[in-house]
Amino acid sequence: MNPPAIAVCGLSGSGKTTLVEALLPRLRKLGLSVGVLKHDAHRLQLDTPGKDTARFWEAGAAVVAAHDPTQVFIRLNRQPNSIGELITAVPAALDLLIVEGHKASPLPKIWLGATGKGARPSPPVLASLAGKARLVERAEKAVLEWLHAQWDARPVGLAFMVGGGSSRMGAPKAMMDFGGRPLLSVLVDRLGGCVDSEPVLVGDGPVPPDLAGRTKCLPDAPGLAGPVAGIVSLLKWADSRAWIVLAIDMPAMKPAYLRWLMRQRKPGVWAVMPRRRKGVKAEPLAAVYEPQSTGHLLKSYETKQMSVRKLLRWPKARRPVVPKQLSCCLQNVNTPPQWRRFLEEGARR
Repeated sequence: MNPPAIAVCGLSGSGKTTLVEALLPRLRKLGLSVGVLKHDAHRLQLDTPGKDTARFWEAGAAVVAAHDPTQVFIRLNRQPNSIGELITAVPAALDLLIVEGHKASPLPKIWLGATGKGARPSPPVLASLAGKARLVERAEKAVLEWLHAQWDARPVGLAFMVGGGSSRMGAPKAMMDFGGRPLLSVLVDRLGGCVDSEPVLVGDGPVPPDLAGRTKCLPDAPGLAGPVAGIVSLLKWADSRAWIVLAIDMPAMKPAYLRWLMRQRKPGVWAVMPRRRKGVKAEPLAAVYEPQSTGHLLKSYETKQMSVRKLLRWPKARRPVVPKQLSCCLQNVNTPPQWRRFLEEGARR
């Protein structure tokens, strides 16, 4: 997935660099991870002649990377054919990429200064900002309105994790009888209308016959284990989509919960894992994950932090408390006695 990108454009001396520099701390304060791509019409001088990295570059290396304790520098030896191709070289784990320049590109733009002959950016132009009065505030407002619209427009898929062993239940949970139908079939029909595409099943568990051929089935990501394997498989399969991830042991799950969950999404938040009440653990398998979370999930797994609850305790995760009327949706059913009690309580309601 390419990060959402916006261009800050204007004629030479219009204050593009100054504006970007002023925007960065304001956006960071809002919890946004922001990258900058600088366009220079002249040849860039990024290394000191005679230094090791410069010698590697001159010798014909396709990529030169160097690092110190605080930063990493990567230099690519190629000229992209378009701004889109250039953006693909930027890490996707960003909430926003600000491109300085490229007024003729198809990127949405903030234009600085008056427009006229020789000063006409190609559309789309989000805002033309002339004058210095409250310039940074006006630019920030335009950027945030656009970014929120992009977040809201991102497709959201629905996936059920069906790869668990069901050892405590003694039988596959997906196939448990729920009113004469398999539990998974009931959940797919009940919740599938909340998204604009068919639900996806992830894992190697059994699939009810009525869902075979109707739903996409994905294997867990190879080399991984546990819920992380399923979540990474989803995010890599459709990397421009956010995913609502559900366990199949929550038979009381309702469409109202999914609608509430989607309203918790916002720029800067890469995962929403709700809690029944304050002080309790977040629920990672009644949650929504954004594409930006893929790299963090993989990195956390590689460093042996295999619990989803642990690996997503970072500033990009949000853990809101579920409204009281929806807290029953997070009820887990893991054993035969729990399942019988759930069915009996449902019959009495």
